[in-house]
Amino acid sequence: DDVYLFHCLTPSRVAHDDKLCKGVLIREDKLIPMIMDAMRREMSAELEASALMQSADAHAEERLALSAEKKEHELEIQNLRSRIRGLYEDFVQGIIDKDDYFLFKTQYEEKITAREAKIATLDKAVKSMEQDAQRRRSLCKDADLLAQKPEMAQELIDRLVERVEVTLDKEVRVTFRFQGREE
Repeated sequence: DDVYLFHCLTPSRVAHDDKLCKGVLIREDKLIPMIMDAMRREMSAELEASALMQSADAHAEERLALSAEKKEHELEIQNLRSRIRGLYEDFVQGIIDKDDYFLFKTQYEEKITAREAKIATLDKAVKSMEQDAQRRRSLCKDADLLAQKPEMAQELIDRLVERVEVTLDKEVRVTFRFQGREE
C-alpha cells in the first residue's frame, strides 16, 4: 500500500533535530478522499460566491460601461491635444504671449495626464474582470470534470492543490490555488 510521509516545514527540520519535528504518516487511500472532499467544498463555495457577486449579464454591462468611460476619456485627450496645437498656432501668430502659452499648455498637459491615469485604472479594472471571469469558467469546468470523471481526481489535485498540511493528530488542511485571488 502507498503511504505518504509528511514532515513539518519548520526551522527545526532544517537543523535536523528529529526530537522537535516528528513526521506524520497517513495512508494515501485516506488522504485522497479527504483532499477531494475539501476540494469539492471549496470549489462549490467559490462558485456560489462568484455567482452571488455577479451574473454574466451584469458583468458584461459593467464592462460596456467601463469601455464607454474609457472612450470618453480618450476623446477628451484628443480634444485637449488639439487645443494645445491651437495654442501653439496662436503663440506663433502673436495672438497670445509666451507666458499665457506655457500656462495654458501646462494646464492642458496636466488634464491629459490625469485622463491617461484614469484610462490606465479602467484598463486594469477591465483586465481584472476578464481574469475573474476566466477563473470562474475554469473552476466551473474543473467542478464539472470532477463530477463527471472521478478518475481525473489526481490530475485535478495536482493542478488545483497548492499545499497539504497534516498535523500530528492527522487533521488535514488543504490550500488551493484558486483561493484568495482577490486583487
